[in-house]
Amino acid sequence: MNIDALIKFLAGQNCTKIYFKKLSPNDNSKNQVYLGGNFEVLNILPFSEITSDNDGDWKRTRFKTKLNFFWITEDFEITPAPEAQLILYPKYPEVRFSGFLKDTLHQTNLKLEEKSQVSRIYPNLVFLR
Repeated sequence: MNIDALIKFLAGQNCTKIYFKKLSPNDNSKNQVYLGGNFEVLNILPFSEITSDNDGDWKRTRFKTKLNFFWITEDFEITPAPEAQLILYPKYPEVRFSGFLKDTLHQTNLKLEEKSQVSRIYPNLVFLR
């Protein structure tokens, strides 16, 4: 897939904006993908209701929201990533993206042991609006 073909496809899907995120080595499924040191990304990405999450041994509350995220395959098929979410950490503050590999149906779904290598397999994430 080349960028020109992708742009043409997205235009046909009524996409008006494209956001790219170059992944760093620590942007993996364990650490999640870092989206910024503040909550400004919430002004860009379409998300659902924000809920508090007190699960685990966190001393402070964190917040989560589902993200309407899809993969575009090499064959230009759109497949959902139903567990995609944003996690907001007020303590730091920062926003991280997670769940985008879980329960996906596209051909390039990664095996569990490969998920930590996500930044080498998917060098860019594309957010559409």
